[in-house]
Order: sequence, then structure tokens, then C-alpha cells
Amino acid sequence: HDRSSPSQRIMLSDNALSLLPSVEEFMLLVEADVSILNDPKAAKVKTIFEKLGVKVPAPKEQSKSKKATKAEEAVPETEPEPAAEETNEEEDPEHMEPESDALPTIPEGGDDWEGAGTFKEAANEAKGNADFNAAVESFSKALECQASALTFANRADCLLRLKRPKAAIADCDAALKINPDSAKALKIKGKTLRYLGLWEEAHVTISQAMAIDFDPDMQEMLKLVEGKAKAIKEKKTKDRVKEQEELK
Repeated sequence: HDRSSPSQRIMLSDNALSLLPSVEEFMLLVEADVSILNDPKAAKVKTIFEKLGVKVPAPKEQSKSKKATKAEEAVPETEPEPAAEETNEEEDPEHMEPESDALPTIPEGGDDWEGAGTFKEAANEAKGNADFNAAVESFSKALECQASALTFANRADCLLRLKRPKAAIADCDAALKINPDSAKALKIKGKTLRYLGLWEEAHVTISQAMAIDFDPDMQEMLKLVEGKAKAIKEKKTKDRVKEQEELK
């Protein structure tokens, strides 16, 4: 019988939860090749799987005839050609290259709320007319009058539309420094990371934005970056296992 106190049982549960990442990684390996359960180190785990009805294939015979061994030795080893998906990444029609332009200044702002309001009004009008260069200029003047997370996020949005991803991320970071929970800044930063092909960072950032302010228009992008990030994680796991096997 479990005589541990409730607090002890909770502590044990927390400790068990802390091991979940390692367990998930191991399950990915088993899913890729269930025969790894034949490893003597995995004997206990193999027993559990078999009790659950999982059929583990018998280990392949490693003994070879002398003739076969000599024949193999006579053939020089060649490097296997990389898989197609590893060498040729799927082309992304929306991919952006980082710009070489200088980043816009990050104004500290002042207390001129009235002036900031005037420039923001002009910026929003220019943005509505798709004149993003003019909008960036007016948002910059507004920031000089009074800096705010929302104004930085709005300027970042215009910079992204001008295909200036590095500048957009700089403005998003400035916005998040003022307000770490700025959903707009997180959304724009997540979009920018997606266009730069930084899938894992994009997944984390867009997920944070959606947790703060759910946006149905972002669902498709979230699904895309989630799938890309998962594929990258699985590839890293396989590469790490391959590297460890080569070191044996």
C-alpha cells in the first residue's frame, strides 16, 4: 500500500512530469524503429510493451559467412547520398531574406501625447492608403513624441509589409520591452519569423500571441509553423541517435 503523504505523492507526480520530455523523445525513437527495444538496456521497457500487446520483432541475425564478410571488405565504403528532403528544402514562396538596410532608430519618446496623436492619425491614414513608407515616417515621429508598445507594433507591421523583417523584429522587441503581453507585437514578430523560415521560434511566438488574444486569421499560420517545428524536432532526434550510434 502507498503510505506516502498527499504532499509526498504530489512531489512524486511533479518529478514524474519533469521526465516527460525524455519519455517523449524515447517514444519518437520507438515509433521510428520498434526493434530498438531489443537493446538489453531496454529490457524492462520491452517487457511492458509486450504486456500491452505490442509485438517487438526479433533482432536480426548479425552473423555472416566468411565469404560474405570478405566480399563486403573488398567493396570500398561510399558515403550514402543524403535524403532528398534533407538536401532540398521545400520552396517557400513567402520566404523573405533579411534586408541589408540600416534599422530605424528606437526613440525613447517623451510626454507629448498630443503630438503623438497627430502623427499616429497621419500614419494610420497613410497605412490605409498602402503608403507604408509614409506611415513608417509618421509612426517614427509619433514615437519621438511619446513611445508606446502599440505604436512600435504598428510601425513593425508597416516595416514587414515593406519586406524589412529585421527592422520589424527590432520594433516588436522594443514593443515587448514596454509591454511583454502585447498580442499585436507577438503576432507581427511571429509572422516575421515565419517569413524568415525560423519555424521553431515562430511556433513559440505565435502560440504566445494566440494564448493572449486568439485570432482565427492566425490559425492557418500556426498550423503551418507547428508542423514545421515538429519535423525539425524529429530530425534533430534522429540525427542525434545516428551520431551516438556512430560513436559506438
